[in-house]
Amino acid sequence: MYIEIIYLVLIVFALFQVFPAVKELGKSSLGNTFKHFLTVILLLGGIRLFFFFTDNHIILAEEATVMTIWHLMFYLAIAVLIFVNRQLLVLVDPNAKKSQISPATLGILSVVIMAGLFLIAQPFNESIASRIEGTIWDMIGGFHLIAFVFAGVVWSSLVSIKNKYASSIGPMVTPLLISVGTLSVIHLWELLNESWKVINVGEFGETFEKYLWIVVYFFVAYAFWVVRKHSQAKISGSLVNAKLS
Repeated sequence: MYIEIIYLVLIVFALFQVFPAVKELGKSSLGNTFKHFLTVILLLGGIRLFFFFTDNHIILAEEATVMTIWHLMFYLAIAVLIFVNRQLLVLVDPNAKKSQISPATLGILSVVIMAGLFLIAQPFNESIASRIEGTIWDMIGGFHLIAFVFAGVVWSSLVSIKNKYASSIGPMVTPLLISVGTLSVIHLWELLNESWKVINVGEFGETFEKYLWIVVYFFVAYAFWVVRKHSQAKISGSLVNAKLS
């Protein structure tokens, strides 16, 4: 239970960084970045909430169903992180193409999809499990493999952004790199431990994953704290310039 409390504290801390920034920055590029960040927090928090519900039998689902649903949730979170990457580029590159999807639309759509995945887990449990469990897709760890690759792609994109704009948004990107890198490690660990049985450590495998999730949430929260400090400095600088003029 104490691990869930740590998750909760880190997620709430991150939310306290994002909500004031969204209010202060409005529809500016930086404000839109925070709105995308807000969606990421909710999605990552939703994944752990789903695990909490299944672990405590609030949602009754077989292992294959849980694996399917949470990986679909993860793919959704990665998709939003791609939008975050694009928004980070908009902050520093005037030639960067802005997303045509508003943060509000993306956020609402993401939350609705996430809620839908929660709702179908138990009613469609047998249907999902029977189509996944024991298949070649299950044995090769298809869900883990795709998640590992997707996380790696986002990580590579963040590295490129960090290297290109190290002096401006580099400090914001670094903790995100660690967080996304850890997500990639989680899926690699599942692939090696659960699917391929290259590493077989029994129940310790699940425990190790839970601690890796703490790393994910910690650096997500830290990233938002860094961006929040950046936004406050930017606002303060604007006020100073306005007074001088």
